[in-house]
Amino acid sequence: MREQRVAGIRRLVDALNASRDESGEHVRAILKISPEEWDAWLAAHPRARNLFTFRALIDEASMQEEHEPQVSLALSQFVLRHVDRLEPAPELAMFLLFLRGDAWRVHASALRYAGDLSGALRAYETAAEVFRADPVALPELVAAERAAAFTRHQLGESGEPQRIIRASFEVFAAHNHTADLVRSLIFDGAIDFDEGRYEDARHAFTEAMRLAESLDDVVRIAALHTNLGHCAQLLGDREVAAHHLTRALHLYEQHGMIAARPRALWGIAQLAADEGFIDAAVAEMETIAVELLEIGVPLDAAVARLDALEILVMTGRNDRVAAAAADLVAMFTAGGMTREALRALAFVGERAAAGALSSEVVDDARSILRRLSQASSS
Repeated sequence: MREQRVAGIRRLVDALNASRDESGEHVRAILKISPEEWDAWLAAHPRARNLFTFRALIDEASMQEEHEPQVSLALSQFVLRHVDRLEPAPELAMFLLFLRGDAWRVHASALRYAGDLSGALRAYETAAEVFRADPVALPELVAAERAAAFTRHQLGESGEPQRIIRASFEVFAAHNHTADLVRSLIFDGAIDFDEGRYEDARHAFTEAMRLAESLDDVVRIAALHTNLGHCAQLLGDREVAAHHLTRALHLYEQHGMIAARPRALWGIAQLAADEGFIDAAVAEMETIAVELLEIGVPLDAAVARLDALEILVMTGRNDRVAAAAADLVAMFTAGGMTREALRALAFVGERAAAGALSSEVVDDARSILRRLSQASSS
């Protein structure tokens, strides 16, 4: 049985190598037309209806899920509409299983980035069900269950999601899936951070950093520097926070990760405020808010503006508070915010106009925005 499986894998590798160029051409052709035309294009190009083209499409969807979630959604939906109609040779049955499971997993991630957490949870659970059909897919099954668990945390469930995530550590370590172990540690730390256990979060992020550095995963390393900086900040260790945040900023700028840059700058601005550099901190936070709005994350942008507004309130800059609050409401009314978020901002503006804005009012609004942001992102 083992020899047959090895022989089947070799045939699969040969088939993949032979089909790579043609599959790439099919993907490029599909991306040149609108999603509404894809089904008709596939019907007109029967050679493209195969495992290898669909694998290439899912790989493309995976690359797009964070930055272009709607493109990722369309690609994964397209593959899921057609993949079950394929009838591959027996030696490609395992390849079909992994393709179906990955299609559901990518579809779930795209839904999560698009803000549909309930839909994402259902898709992750479907991916897990697909992978559960063969013991060989155990790491993939555990990865899908872990992603579903973190989504349940984002939907407000406590306790069980973190237990599932921690149970994945042993599986990934045993199978030498270091990148998956890094992701599990990040999820674990994120839950601790969300629930105010900053020292526990720092421990998880530190272990994730050690492993990410062994993989030379610059994207994860930069994000973990940001996470560790925020942990240190909330634990009162400003020197360590400054080290991590400036290191994150350097990596973001060095490797062109512009969208992530404001998150490190945000922490640095808060450190400046803690050190008494009020005007500089407020100006930096306002700049960060503009950058966040430009890259399409208005909820995070509004939180940055509220942070700046709270600094003005707490330092008695009453002459600037009302104008800053009014500008806040106008800015995000034009920025396409949700109704619930705009109501929170409008209340802040009303209290400021009446000269009765307090740190507590700002904090309540910020809590609403952070909850909405968490419900619509990773």
